Amino acid sequence: MSRKSYEVLDLFPLAFVPRIDIERKSPFLPKHPEHLISEGSFNPVPFITGATRNEGGFFIACLLSRGGQGMSHLRRDPVKYLRYVFLKEFAENGEEITKSIMQRYLSADVDISEQISALDQMMSDATIFSCTDKAVSLHRQFTSQPVYYYHYNHEGQFTIPILLGVHNKDLGVCHADELFLLFRHHLLPRIETPDDVAVSKLLIDLWTSFATTGNPRSCVDWMPTNEEMAYLKIDAKPEIIRGDLPYRERMRFWDDSTSTFAGRDEL
Repeated sequence: MSRKSYEVLDLFPLAFVPRIDIERKSPFLPKHPEHLISEGSFNPVPFITGATRNEGGFFIACLLSRGGQGMSHLRRDPVKYLRYVFLKEFAENGEEITKSIMQRYLSADVDISEQISALDQMMSDATIFSCTDKAVSLHRQFTSQPVYYYHYNHEGQFTIPILLGVHNKDLGVCHADELFLLFRHHLLPRIETPDDVAVSKLLIDLWTSFATTGNPRSCVDWMPTNEEMAYLKIDAKPEIIRGDLPYRERMRFWDDSTSTFAGRDEL
């Protein structure tokens, strides 16, 4: 691996991902999951998925940690680093795709380090939201089993940015923030606030009942999204929201660009 690759992986360790391995005698993943689901070549079981409100906050926290070293690299050559983040380092038109995404979200006249909200939306959409939304859409069409969709909206007392030493930016509800309410570690503080305790109990009830029965149960009656678009907003006062998630309108860009952005064997 080249020094350039190590440098990028140190900032954005996203290069090792599943791939279509049709060249093998017994491929683990012979086709893109979208095609397998559309063909019915999958095991239909109850499906639960969702995202946190600010998935891209994790990415930004990594950029701002260690004295902002990552942000300094990104400012010098954003296309170089974002091409890796978007998993387009080997795509023939990877640079073109990267620039197209950047133009959609970022202003060329403003320093990228001053566009935290736009970076959050871009990274959330590119890495989590578009994929999650597509998966829900496919399962709603091609499975006979219930599909449960959630939007994690609770900002707890301990977050990924705090863990990475980033205290001077409000990055919202980041990727993996909910794990602090699911698992304990002796190096981390105990959850103490009433809202944290309430959301912790909710998560544990939902996930354990779903793992046991395929039906997530707690203080709220979680309605599957098979027939009607709906999702569970998870916070201290959980509720079922009938309709699209807050980021759905932005997904039209990714829906329209799927064929352009898809690589030959990338997922």
